[in-house]
Amino acid sequence: MNFQFYCPQGHLLQADTAHAGSIIVCPICGTQFIIPAPPPQAVPVATPVVTPVAPVSQPLQQSVQENGLDFTSASSAGRAGGRRGNDLNALLGGGADGNSVEETPEEASPFAMMQEKKEKEMREKAAAEAKKTLTSAMKAPPKAEELSLVHIPCPKGHVLDVDKEMIGQRVQCPVCRAVYDLKLENSLEYIQEKKKAQELEEMRLGKIWIVRAGIAVILVILFLIVMIFSSR
Repeated sequence: MNFQFYCPQGHLLQADTAHAGSIIVCPICGTQFIIPAPPPQAVPVATPVVTPVAPVSQPLQQSVQENGLDFTSASSAGRAGGRRGNDLNALLGGGADGNSVEETPEEASPFAMMQEKKEKEMREKAAAEAKKTLTSAMKAPPKAEELSLVHIPCPKGHVLDVDKEMIGQRVQCPVCRAVYDLKLENSLEYIQEKKKAQELEEMRLGKIWIVRAGIAVILVILFLIVMIFSSR
């Protein structure tokens, strides 16, 4: 028989009772843990068996009626009186048995409340991570002037990590012993930034020329249409 349980990270899983105590890996988060023991099952409640009473024989019933006692009519009258009492209570605003019955809402099980809490926490965590990712994606990368550490190659191509405060000084490469001046324009970050800006400018100019070419084609087509209609 299958039963449900949670992994240490709160993911709802299902396994057979025979696998209780086995070590598994959660297929969602990859956490390794031991399958807990299944919850104890409810003890079945015995239902009493009611044996029907044999009906009263016809001679006995006739004998009772001859003596002036009619239990059948009395029971029928009692049921009729009960129905009349119920109808009267209904007219007076009471219930069918004279007592008002209030319906109580069913209480939620602890298992359902725990599952709902776990799902709410997972939704809030996913929303926070998505917001953080979107914020970091929309944030523009820092410029070379704003960086505290840049990478400047020497004349032989050896890249050195240079602090921003050392910009403008003359240094010696520790690898090839070449002496050169540290300039921000020679840093890899500055070169990459300029290259990206140049690519964006070329894309902008390309879009402008495409728009202009489209306008020129439309004007030529309109001119040809006017020439065709004017020649008729």
